[in-house]
Amino acid sequence: MEYEIIVDQAGVGTLRCEGRLTLPTSGGFTAVTDEMKATGCRTWIVDLSGVDFIDSAGMWTLLMVRDVVTQMNGRLALSGAAGQVAKALRLTRFDDFIGVAP
Repeated sequence: MEYEIIVDQAGVGTLRCEGRLTLPTSGGFTAVTDEMKATGCRTWIVDLSGVDFIDSAGMWTLLMVRDVVTQMNGRLALSGAAGQVAKALRLTRFDDFIGVAP
């Protein structure tokens, strides 16, 4: 999985993900969350529009990201989920744990 961190002028961070969010790709997220912390942003959007598949490990990874943002006294929302990713998040009621942005 590829990712990019973008910070806009208002200080909102976006974590743009691309590819598959699965067990083999979830191991590198400690480095991702360290980069997120280094920006100083407290409001984060995880853009899933480039993610074409997510499994339970990928969802666990999103919860880990949520926990890191919460520890920073921040807010997190997901956006752009489509296809299998949107269906998996909907079936697991993931929006009960993390907000979903339009």
